[in-house]
Amino acid sequence: MFLACFNFLLPSAKEMRTWQGKRTKSGDRVGRGKRGPKPKLELQEQFFMVLVRLRQAYFVEDLSDLFFVSPATVSRTFSTWINLMFFKFSDELSMWMSRRKVDKHMPPCFKKWYLSTRCIIDAIEFFIEKPSSCYLESL
Repeated sequence: MFLACFNFLLPSAKEMRTWQGKRTKSGDRVGRGKRGPKPKLELQEQFFMVLVRLRQAYFVEDLSDLFFVSPATVSRTFSTWINLMFFKFSDELSMWMSRRKVDKHMPPCFKKWYLSTRCIIDAIEFFIEKPSSCYLESL
């Protein structure tokens, strides 16, 4: 799955420019104006680092230690890849069904009372008991 997703993003990833900060009102970049050195991480390593941060919620400093790069590099890489994934996935994967499809598959009870319903968001949470001791949790 990792490689399939990476290969889907690869053509655009080869063309992407690393995020360099906000623009000022005049359109100039805040910070350095020149393009930096060649990235220390290959594209596949960058993508993996972004997925690790998304899944495991590692701090920038922890990822910089794991991948032997600066925290600023981790932050810039993360912002760049998140933007790329947003644009690629939003173009290719439609999250919402058409109004016609929603109406066709809507349960009868919803058709009667909630005719304008477009989606149902389930935000249910299940809490579990966990031992406070790391030793007991590992058993």
